[in-house]
Amino acid sequence: MRLGGGRILQEIEKEFNFSPMKELLKVELGIPSFLEQKKELRFNKIRGFILPSPGEGKLIKLPKTFPNKLPFKNIYDCYQYAKIGNMYHGSHSVLKQFMLFQ
Repeated sequence: MRLGGGRILQEIEKEFNFSPMKELLKVELGIPSFLEQKKELRFNKIRGFILPSPGEGKLIKLPKTFPNKLPFKNIYDCYQYAKIGNMYHGSHSVLKQFMLFQ
């Protein structure tokens, strides 16, 4: 079973303080669940995620503070998938890597 992709589940968990996967499993197992409240949920603030596509070439360096400390407020986590020394050939590199993990 798959509920959303990217960082959708993490954004729901962060905003509403529950795990959609755990709650769906509770429903399937007949265990009382938060989802049975049929309460309308609305995000209090804008949430999202960004997955930039790489350019063409070899990654030779990253900022020293990346990804541990970013100079932006309201960013609560950051993941670095790129590795120094890797060759990138535009956005199709991301899709190729993504497809290998499916």
